[in-house]
Amino acid sequence: MLHSGTRPALRVIAVVLAAIAAIAPAGCGREEPKGQKEPVEQVEPPAEPVAAPAPIKPNAAAQLEAARKTASGAAEAAAGAKSPELADHRQLKGLLPESLPGLKRASVKSEKTGALGFSVSLAEAEYEGQEDADGNAKRIEARLTDTAGVGGLMGATAAWTLAEIDRESDEGYEKSTTLNGRRAFEKYQKEGKHGELQVIVADRFLVEVSGDQVTMEELKAALGKIDLAKLEALKGPAAAK
Repeated sequence: MLHSGTRPALRVIAVVLAAIAAIAPAGCGREEPKGQKEPVEQVEPPAEPVAAPAPIKPNAAAQLEAARKTASGAAEAAAGAKSPELADHRQLKGLLPESLPGLKRASVKSEKTGALGFSVSLAEAEYEGQEDADGNAKRIEARLTDTAGVGGLMGATAAWTLAEIDRESDEGYEKSTTLNGRRAFEKYQKEGKHGELQVIVADRFLVEVSGDQVTMEELKAALGKIDLAKLEALKGPAAAK
């Protein structure tokens, strides 16, 4: 789009081109008698009034400012959108079992934490077993995380939810799957018998069970000790009351 300030200049150029076009036929193909000079006729371009420069629209700056305010308002509205209340981290801790088959709970803790305006509630526990003849002991860690404080963006804490995964090698495997109708992810490494199991509950809770010197079946058994139906029913701090 041409700026309004360039239009007068274009009109002037158009006038000059018209003048050249008018002069050209007068000199081309015309033979003058010898010895006779004929005064050159002065051809003047037709008078054409040059339009005054188009005034700059006084509302251009106002429109720009209005657009800026609209974008700013949309950003503020998105930032101020109310997310579901986080479940009380103490409720999450209460769902972690006191023991697992053959393992004692060594520690348990919970907290609400956040940064940059985002927050999560989480609880985790560690379970340990007796050492075997080789000095190895089973260890399982269970963690519950409520991601409602990040707008339910599960991909922020579980990247596997963004793609289908199914890989296998001599070292182990990893795959996205389903457990009792819920999205889940399994990963197992033969070295150290290390496994990881993650499950999404109600599109906001991430349940993680991982361990060393264990089988995937043992991790699934540990997951079965967590009441996922009760976790799914949590509605935030009000539920604790």
